[in-house]
Amino acid sequence: MLFPCEQEILCVRFSDGREWKATANQWYYAGYGNYNIAANTESRPAITVDGTATVAKATLTGEKETVHDIEVDGLNVMFVNGVAAEGYSLH
Repeated sequence: MLFPCEQEILCVRFSDGREWKATANQWYYAGYGNYNIAANTESRPAITVDGTATVAKATLTGEKETVHDIEVDGLNVMFVNGVAAEGYSLH
């Protein structure tokens, strides 16, 4: 099920060169818990498909886009551009 809404977009850069375009309420997975991008996350670890990386910088882009939260069942961790992200779960 999708829940569309318009939100401001951040550019999140990871220490290994990966990049996300995400909203401030996006969470990423660190292996032992989740971190919200809107929190002060610089230098905090994130799980990647080939190890770990840290958040180098998260900056507002000034852009707004219609985004969708995807409801998932079961394990709610997925890889987005090679970085583990928490999905949205009502369960």
